[in-house]
Amino acid sequence: MDLETFRRFWRISGAFGLITSLISFVLGTLAWAWPGAW
Repeated sequence: MDLETFRRFWRISGAFGLITSLISFVLGTLAWAWPGAW
């Protein structure tokens, strides 16, 4: 695997991890601030 492919893969996985952590953070905040939703 050359450097360019590794860079592209790293950027995609980094963006995916950021989105996943953001979604889990929003869900955790909603669950904490609004217990009646569950």
